[in-house]
Formats: sequence, C-alpha cells, structure tokens
Amino acid sequence: MRMPSHVPIYPMRTVVKLTSIEPHRIRFWEARYGLVRPARDDSGRRLFSKQDVDRIRTIGEMVDDHGLSLLAIRRLLCETIA
Repeated sequence: MRMPSHVPIYPMRTVVKLTSIEPHRIRFWEARYGLVRPARDDSGRRLFSKQDVDRIRTIGEMVDDHGLSLLAIRRLLCETIA
C-alpha cells in the first residue's frame, strides 16, 4: 500500500538523509520564514510528508545552486500556491 504524499511519516533524521539538508537549516526555515510546516507527533517531534521532503529539497537547491535568498524563495513559493 502506498502512502499519500501528504501524510506526515518521516522524522527529521530521515529527512536529513533524503535531502542532505542539516536539521538546523530546516528548523530555521520553519521558524524564521515559515517555508516548511511539519506536523508534530504527541511528543512534539516533527514529522514530514513526502511533499515536505520535496519542498525542503527544492528550497535547498534554490539556496545552494541558484543563490536565492530565503525571502525571495518565500515570495516565489507563495506566488505558486496562490
């Protein structure tokens, strides 16, 4: 059975392995810019969906490969959602 891409199932350590993005960067993107909004389990630990993982990977590429600022990325992502 395949899980839908919006179901939060990945803990931070798995996301780090899948994206090569350090946990402190992901937490910063979440807290400061609202670029990622993971679900939380009963203990408060972050759980990410496949969509979240794809978004994190995309943000990493925009920053590292294209040199975009996080503010510019937030604007771009808001425009594509709206």
